[in-house]
Amino acid sequence: MDKIKKTKVSIISNGKENIYKVSDNPLFLRKIKEIYISEIKPKSQKKWKFSRDTQQNIYIFNARIILLTIENKINKINKINKNNKINKIKLNKKSSYLVQIPKKTHYTFKNIGSKKGFILNMLDKKFKKN
Repeated sequence: MDKIKKTKVSIISNGKENIYKVSDNPLFLRKIKEIYISEIKPKSQKKWKFSRDTQQNIYIFNARIILLTIENKINKINKINKNNKINKIKLNKKSSYLVQIPKKTHYTFKNIGSKKGFILNMLDKKFKKN
């Protein structure tokens, strides 16, 4: 399995406001085929997700989110086996990272903050609903 990559996002101070430069890498930008923004309510968790052939590129806007990934497969009823190693990545506006989740990785998000969060997801392939 490929590794999850964290890339620091540049923060450009513009006096009282900031600009967050997610990427200017032409190779990365050429790969992006679709962009989504998902909401996640405070103190909630998204269902576990798995993409066989799409790389996810995640950026968190305004919330305190924990990204959980697992190395081994979850079973058919979305239960995590006790033997699975869960990796945690804490994300928020202050620790500003673009996270690349490789293909064939199970992942979920937990909003541990008190306000609604927004997750920017840039896909390297068009989304197909199974």
